[in-house]
Amino acid sequence: MNKENKELLFYLLLFILGLLLRLYKTINIELEISLRIFRYLIPITTINLIIYWLIKEKRGKQIPNNFSCIKLEINKEGINDIKDIGERWEILINKIVNMIPNFMFIVKVGKSKHVNHEDIGYDLTLWLWGGKNNDKKAYEIKAITEAIIPQFNARILDKKQSVEELRKIIMFKQPSGKGKIQAVKKVLNLPIAAKRNTVFLRGIKFSMPMPRAQGLKIGYVWPGNKNLPVRVALTDFLSHIAIFGRTGSGKSTTAKRIITNLWLRGIPSLILDYHNEYRDVIVPLGGEVFTPGVEISPLTINPLKVRGGIDVDEHIDFLIGIFEDTYSLTQPQCYMLSKALKNLYTMFDPEKTEPTLRDLIDCVKNLKEHSVSEYEIKKALLRRIEMLTKGQLGRILNSESVWDLERILDRPVSIELAHLRNDEHRNFLSYIILKLLYDYRVKKKSETLVHATVIEEAEKIIRKKPEGQISIGERVVSELRKFGEAFIIISQSPLNLPRNIIINTATKIIHTIGATSDARLLQGQLNLNKEQCSILLSLPHSCALLKLKDQPEAYPIKIEPPKRTIKVNDLLLRSLRREIWGSIS
Repeated sequence: MNKENKELLFYLLLFILGLLLRLYKTINIELEISLRIFRYLIPITTINLIIYWLIKEKRGKQIPNNFSCIKLEINKEGINDIKDIGERWEILINKIVNMIPNFMFIVKVGKSKHVNHEDIGYDLTLWLWGGKNNDKKAYEIKAITEAIIPQFNARILDKKQSVEELRKIIMFKQPSGKGKIQAVKKVLNLPIAAKRNTVFLRGIKFSMPMPRAQGLKIGYVWPGNKNLPVRVALTDFLSHIAIFGRTGSGKSTTAKRIITNLWLRGIPSLILDYHNEYRDVIVPLGGEVFTPGVEISPLTINPLKVRGGIDVDEHIDFLIGIFEDTYSLTQPQCYMLSKALKNLYTMFDPEKTEPTLRDLIDCVKNLKEHSVSEYEIKKALLRRIEMLTKGQLGRILNSESVWDLERILDRPVSIELAHLRNDEHRNFLSYIILKLLYDYRVKKKSETLVHATVIEEAEKIIRKKPEGQISIGERVVSELRKFGEAFIIISQSPLNLPRNIIINTATKIIHTIGATSDARLLQGQLNLNKEQCSILLSLPHSCALLKLKDQPEAYPIKIEPPKRTIKVNDLLLRSLRREIWGSIS
């Protein structure tokens, strides 16, 4: 007996009991119990029966008379490649559109009964109505679905099962005409149309958006909604992610969660780790940690090496931009450096010989100066370049290049920069790594997400420059979105970043920030009122406001820390290095 029939039986029994008690009272039969408590039993049960009948009638009118229902469930064999069904969905839906006049997708949020992985799993039901021979078409669609998308089992429900299914799940109703295909594309990202609810954080109201059944899970709606997971669509990563918050607010925890779940989807990450915080996540994922400048897991890069297929003049312009942004070179110094680099690559064939920074110093020294000012410019430039040949940075940049880019970009990798005490040295090395990444991605070209780069202390790399100028970091971040590279930009203050970077990052995760000026800047970006904006100054650790690309406003979430972490000391890191590379030389 279902819930509705039980309710009806209960109300009928109360009604009958009320009549019997009235009858006993009229014939003056004494009872040991008081009848006063039953005085209003008949009118109350009568009203409940009327309401029940009205609700049932309304429910009945919402269900089409001529309909069929097909339930799609993930089969056990299809779990591993469920993420690859996107392209085949459009083929399937085109066929369905041509076969039936009306249809409705009904998506049930939650895990499939066959799926244990937290980031994969949903049930989907297809309804057909308003046409003739829907039962026949349902069997045709079942056959087509299982042929095109074998990861799903299609099961046709009878009318009773369909009605029960309708009471459990959330509906996503398709528009008519050409809009059907566009709506289905939204379903592929799996936003689910549902009632917009609200959450209250310290008495302040936030609108809770439509949940997604697919995407990268990073946490849950907060407070008190662990059953409402928060997901970021993989397609949103190519428009980049910005994470803001003061020290200790949970920025690194958020980034660790993201790179862990990206790797579970087969997407590797590269972390420019300014504080040596990521080794405890990278090692359990089977990734590698490099410690440039320190003989634990060293890394050497020749910044002057021209990789195959890269235009030498473009390479020179990029290098000049790196020197200019790192050391604030003047225009005359940039001009002199350009002449020296051109002379260098005239002397050396880039395809046969790798010129070094010491060779560059010789080329600068050989430039003739025609005035005292040129002499001073030359001396200042030499002081800058000679810094790159000494100490820790000299060991990194003036050895034979050990930089297997293919290997580094096919797994999670952290490059620890905290060993370099000088900020300029850390920034210069970060720029060189980003340049190598840029050259590789432009050459390979991909329109889909293939890799993510995490930039800690982003304000040091993606610098604000005078209007009309763009830094090397901003150029790389802006251009590589077209080539399958996502950036996760982490900074304490959005005021320290270029305005275009803040505006153009599709997903923003805001932990507790330290200044009201930062809160005011973010208020418009997150579509918050003043009361909501005040929350940004006092969020608990690992809690944040999240603004997604397709959501009108931000709302509070709790970030779940990655589950797989281990303490990795230098001794363990050194031994892992020996196993992977055979030596630490």
